[in-house]
Amino acid sequence: MCSLSGERVNVLVEQESTVLAVKQQLFRETGVPVQEMQLVAAHEILRDDQMLPSSVLGPSSNGVTLVKQQASLWREDLMEAPSSVKSNRTAVLKAVKHSGMSLRHAAPQLRADREIVLAAVEQQGTAVQFASDELRDDREIALAAVQQAGWALRHLSKELRGDRQVVLSAVSHSGWALADASADLRRDKTVVAAAIHQSSLAEEFALPTQSSCSDAEASMAVDSHVHVAVRRRTSNMAPAVDAEGSGGFISSRFSNCSRRELVELVRACPMSLRSVPPEYRRDREIVLAAVQEEGAALQFADSTLRIDRGVVLSAVRQAGWALQFAAISLQADREIVMAAVKQSGWALYWAAPILRADKEVVMTAVGRDPLALRFAVCEIQSDPDLVAAASWQRRRDPAMPNCIRSCNERGT
Repeated sequence: MCSLSGERVNVLVEQESTVLAVKQQLFRETGVPVQEMQLVAAHEILRDDQMLPSSVLGPSSNGVTLVKQQASLWREDLMEAPSSVKSNRTAVLKAVKHSGMSLRHAAPQLRADREIVLAAVEQQGTAVQFASDELRDDREIALAAVQQAGWALRHLSKELRGDRQVVLSAVSHSGWALADASADLRRDKTVVAAAIHQSSLAEEFALPTQSSCSDAEASMAVDSHVHVAVRRRTSNMAPAVDAEGSGGFISSRFSNCSRRELVELVRACPMSLRSVPPEYRRDREIVLAAVQEEGAALQFADSTLRIDRGVVLSAVRQAGWALQFAAISLQADREIVMAAVKQSGWALYWAAPILRADKEVVMTAVGRDPLALRFAVCEIQSDPDLVAAASWQRRRDPAMPNCIRSCNERGT
């Protein structure tokens, strides 16, 4: 075995040893903690549970390369963590308390662990999407998720999207969450009023009380307010609902619209991208039209476009926090992350750990919002330049809560 520094270590292992067993032997030889090791053979990262390849055994083989991971990164985000850490309950619990979205990288059995999932959604509500099916149907977890992020409602079970208390909590946090409620609750006057109170745009997703559409139909339905908005933008739009707004459906509208008209529709109402047929969510021009007006519409784009640099750049330039909907590989793209934090300092939260350790990226985020310093890796949170920049921004806005503290004061 050799390390990236060039040091060679010879260890005796059984011919049918697992990679984990080899790591344990290396720990005894080198002192490097098992959870910080990554073994590479022929440009392939070896998993802990696989058998050691025979090609690396013997004095004439090239052996394996030991890469020592930066523990500070995976302690805050499991994306870079070895499988032994992702299946370690203590490590995962600590990680999700720091970043709820780390739940997506946890081992399957831990995504079914109630304590871990509850900790994750209390930190970031939308992390509920990575929980097991059983826990996405858990009412306590659902309430914790939507109270932290109302739009987490879309990731809950059908039954919970029809739970009045859960939906009321969701729309009180984010009016737009009304779009994901059951048809009955989208007709409920109290629920609709709460949603509109939080965001007047939620009125687009209310259903007329006399409508009798099913939940399946309601998931694609919009009120006549969307239709009116589109008509204002383009006079040749085909009618989608009747004059009284008695409940036309998006699917009917699409059957009467040309592709050009669809571009105009999503440009006028970007979040309507959520209801278009899959083939249109794969259409780059249509998705670009939506994200250029509302970056958050990126979440409804097909996965092939959420990995498209041009589309993602347009989205984060409009709404930096849309970075959370980009493909993981693009959350590690420096240009995209820089564009996101220039628009919203809080976008740093969704950047890959390696960029949360990038002083220039963090400085840009802090310049936009001094509270973004909390999302940097701990090693640079006490950097004098970053602390000074955050403090200076804090003095510029005396009304901002006094949340800028040093890494030692925070204790994390």
